[in-house]
Amino acid sequence: MTGQEPEKLSFGFFSRKGKYVDCLLCVSKKLDQEGAVNGVFCFLQLASQELQQALHVQRLSEQTAQKRLKTLAYIKRQVRNPLSGMIFSRKMMESTELRAEQKQLLHTSAQCQRQLSRIIEDSDLDSIIEGYEYCLVSLFPIYFVHFIILYSMFTN
Repeated sequence: MTGQEPEKLSFGFFSRKGKYVDCLLCVSKKLDQEGAVNGVFCFLQLASQELQQALHVQRLSEQTAQKRLKTLAYIKRQVRNPLSGMIFSRKMMESTELRAEQKQLLHTSAQCQRQLSRIIEDSDLDSIIEGYEYCLVSLFPIYFVHFIILYSMFTN
């Protein structure tokens, strides 16, 4: 009851005949002459068929959104731990003596890990689902891409 608009709450109960009744409970502030709240006005609105259907669709949408958020949170947890291990391994390897190609591979690995971290930390579910996640772009020389492909073919 903090705003100017009346609060509306989907409300349901069982009638004396055992039938479930969907309705809206509307609550408005009652103000005195100075504008201080001195009570509330409650109105119980029986839902029409259209309103009942809209409330049902709204509840289903909320349930679907909750399931999506739980699934996304699970996926994030499952990706975060292996990614942390890869970052740790890369940092340990950076402190050793490496050839130029190996350093370049570590650099590419670091960029990929940063990209994955950005995706994991993003909390905008809709953009992730729609595939609109903003990714950082970096340029790679064509010879380096060729090198990585050859390197992966001979090391596997």
